Amino acid sequence: RYERDFKEIGLLNAGAFGQVFRATRRLDGYDYAVKKITFDATGYSDESIQRVIREVQCLAAVNDHSNIVRYYTKWTEVYDDSYMTKSAARRRTHLFIQMELCHPATLQDWIMERNIRIPDSNHEERLGPALEIFQQLCSGLAHIHKANIIHRDLKPANIFVCNEGKVIKIGDFGLSKQLQNIAKNSSTDGPPNPSTQILVEYNAGGVNPPLLTTGIGTASYAAPEILSKSYDTSVDIFSLGLIFLELVSCFETDHERLHNLQQCRYQRVPKWIDDKFPDISSTILACTRPNPSDRPKA
Repeated sequence: RYERDFKEIGLLNAGAFGQVFRATRRLDGYDYAVKKITFDATGYSDESIQRVIREVQCLAAVNDHSNIVRYYTKWTEVYDDSYMTKSAARRRTHLFIQMELCHPATLQDWIMERNIRIPDSNHEERLGPALEIFQQLCSGLAHIHKANIIHRDLKPANIFVCNEGKVIKIGDFGLSKQLQNIAKNSSTDGPPNPSTQILVEYNAGGVNPPLLTTGIGTASYAAPEILSKSYDTSVDIFSLGLIFLELVSCFETDHERLHNLQQCRYQRVPKWIDDKFPDISSTILACTRPNPSDRPKA
């Protein structure tokens, strides 16, 4: 179906669990992002694949919001390695996910370009766009949480800047998890429990790590409680607070950025933010409170 319905243009991104391609749909002539995830038959049962598919389907629940990357459809295709001997041949299942193509920049790219363009001392010039982006992120995140979905890997690299910086879209739900009895049963063994959702990692690192896991999002932006089995949408609020800090700041090096993100975990923000923009300082600190129940909602 993929080769029949799409003309592949090029690779957009690649991770341990799959690749994302830019492809033109032959029927309408539009370009889309098509994510391809490969399951090796030696490592995953049919039930495991079905669980992943059910997780992907949760994307349909948040399809109708301007600040969320749109999900269109998904399908699977099965291939055999024909070049191998019959005894050694491996059956592979490929899961394809057709999504809205967002380009050219992620929020991470936007922040890096902004920091070069606007001097560190010009706080006010950075503030306007930062507030607009933060408001759009809050709107998109509120919609996600209303659908009982936790993103779990909210970070600038998973947020897209569209329409010349006017529209912000939250994307890559590879670490999303639906909230139904999340603490009851996190095991992936045995028969499927309809009240339990499975974590799917699309872009995690490592060499051939397991696809179904209780892993976490990117450590720099992850809430402290995400290492436990029991947490809720407040983990995304924590990440949002760190992103807000980065939006209003002008970190010149990765070391400076990581240091300030780490300091925020101890309820410390740069003094200039506290002095010049106390309301913003209060918002950042509220979002990153150690106790999840003390954090605001999106």
